[in-house]
Amino acid sequence: MSLLEFIALLVLPAIGAYFGAYLKKKGEQKAFDESLKKVTDTVEGIKLLHQKALSEHDIKLENFKKVVELRLTAFELIASLRSDIWKMFVFKKPLNNEVSLKFQELSTYLNTYLPFMADCEVEISSYVNALSDIEKVLNPSGKQMQPVLNALEMLMKKLVEYKNVQL
Repeated sequence: MSLLEFIALLVLPAIGAYFGAYLKKKGEQKAFDESLKKVTDTVEGIKLLHQKALSEHDIKLENFKKVVELRLTAFELIASLRSDIWKMFVFKKPLNNEVSLKFQELSTYLNTYLPFMADCEVEISSYVNALSDIEKVLNPSGKQMQPVLNALEMLMKKLVEYKNVQL
């Protein structure tokens, strides 16, 4: 055996062992990188789903706030109208134009934001009829005022139950 063959026998296995260890380490590193990429992609996917759900929740919350504000405004208009009607009764004053204007404002508001007036035709016509009946009376009694107040109460009740709000 020559010196060259002897060196080749010693160096070639060392080189083979080195490259084998190197390739094994490279393979482990590549497998780790692929696993890390899968985990990262999964985490990013979960983050996106969470952000989307949170965004949808925020939109629903904003819409709910708008619905509450719209209903509160409608309740305030109804309460103001009811107060004016009670004042007419208590102070024995005839129906004034302000009550009719407030009712028109309420009707316009409800038709714009809470278009449920078609569902309340009975209550509205009951209110209008009762109001027109007491328009002619100079000093309306509690009995004469009751149908007006009952119609407003029914309108408020339907407003609370109404679901189809236009935003």
